[in-house]
Amino acid sequence: MQKRSHDVYLRIYALILNGTLSPGQKLSLRKLAARCESSITPVIEALNLLTGDGLVESRPHWGYFVSLPTRQQIADHLVMREAVESQVARRLNANLGVRNGNKLRKAAAALDAMAVNFTLGKHSESDIERAHCDFHLEMARMADCQLLIDALQKINLQFLLIKADSARLRHSVPDHWHTQLITRILEGSVEAADQAMREHVRHSQAVIFEQLPPDRPTEKSPAPTLSFRSK
Repeated sequence: MQKRSHDVYLRIYALILNGTLSPGQKLSLRKLAARCESSITPVIEALNLLTGDGLVESRPHWGYFVSLPTRQQIADHLVMREAVESQVARRLNANLGVRNGNKLRKAAAALDAMAVNFTLGKHSESDIERAHCDFHLEMARMADCQLLIDALQKINLQFLLIKADSARLRHSVPDHWHTQLITRILEGSVEAADQAMREHVRHSQAVIFEQLPPDRPTEKSPAPTLSFRSK
């Protein structure tokens, strides 16, 4: 990818994940080019890459749209997240050394402190969500399986897209939520680590579905078709 296209990709990526470009919104090539101070070609190249990431949809004859996950797609995403993260937890329990275990405990405590500061207005919702995704990705890296890392990176993009929805899915978590998760993963059996992670993911699942906009479609609507009137 050329540097210009990569720069545009990063700009649009950030606009989607911070909610500036809303799920379901039609994307104007001209306006994006102006916003990114670019020509149209790098914008198209960037949007094609974002389509591969699942953050943008391309509809024939209609152009590009920010992806709007359906209820079924969100459910499928959460099933995959639980499967991947539970495997991460099992590998951490079986293989993680004391040094990396202490690193994870410190990272968990820092994330929990961010959650407390968020309630005091010291962090934004997007700050918390990005830190949360980074924390879980670091767990995957310590689990030392590239396939799990790659899968979780893609899952995190979809998670951030869901959280960037128009109403912003806000929720509080119990005190020491991530510290307790790491303790359960590292100090119990492999099965206990697996169960701890599944409960952690399902907590988010329940909140997401509880706060989804009521008009969110269950299935993907067919793309609109163009009609031509004879003269």
